[in-house]
Amino acid sequence: METLIAQISDPHIPAAGAPAPVGTTPRANLEAAVRDAGLRAAAILLTGDVAAKTGSNEEYAEVAAAVASSTVRILPCSGNHDDPGRLAALFGVPMRGDRLDYAVDIGDVHVVVLDSSRPGTVAGTVDDAQLDWLDGQLAAHPGSLVALHHPSVDIGDAMFDQIRLDDRAAAGLAAVCERRRPVAVLHGHAHQAHRSTIGGAPLFVCPSSAYGFDSSGPRLVPVPHAPRWALHRIADGRIVTDVVDVPA
Repeated sequence: METLIAQISDPHIPAAGAPAPVGTTPRANLEAAVRDAGLRAAAILLTGDVAAKTGSNEEYAEVAAAVASSTVRILPCSGNHDDPGRLAALFGVPMRGDRLDYAVDIGDVHVVVLDSSRPGTVAGTVDDAQLDWLDGQLAAHPGSLVALHHPSVDIGDAMFDQIRLDDRAAAGLAAVCERRRPVAVLHGHAHQAHRSTIGGAPLFVCPSSAYGFDSSGPRLVPVPHAPRWALHRIADGRIVTDVVDVPA
């Protein structure tokens, strides 16, 4: 049986009245992506930077309004702009201690979410306890899907490659993937699509629903685009991924 899971990433929703980057419409883009994804998928993975700044109650109030019409379950990951506890409360998912780590079954697919965010830093990490927990989840549920915000490999963008998952954590994740072979590892954070592998497992970085970045200069410049998300088709231990632009 085929299971369809959507991925929406980095919506960067500001609080009411707070400015968004010039020319961008983060909330309208998220609403459109959620609406479109809900027509096709059994659930939506929201892979981090849900909030624009710090994961405040005011930002998440806008997020709640933007996703209120969703007819499918939304599963969040914590990004560097998020507050894990508030994000967990908003979407009704559990935490492990102070980390937004949890697992859930969507159709025939076991989805494992890891919290790679840490207060005070834009880059990401996961610790040994998280990797041990992940290893146990994948051992008990072969063919699982793994999701976390920060990419675990270089994507060829000098700015984002400096703020991905740190090398120690990435090596640990690769070792778990080599041993357990999840169906795929999904990331956000970089605002652009990228495909690779980690420990022999497929890896996908989802573009932002809100906007891309021009990182060719000395600073990141937001580039508006249509609402964007990814559709993952999973069957027989294999995954096929398409990036979707929602028509205007």
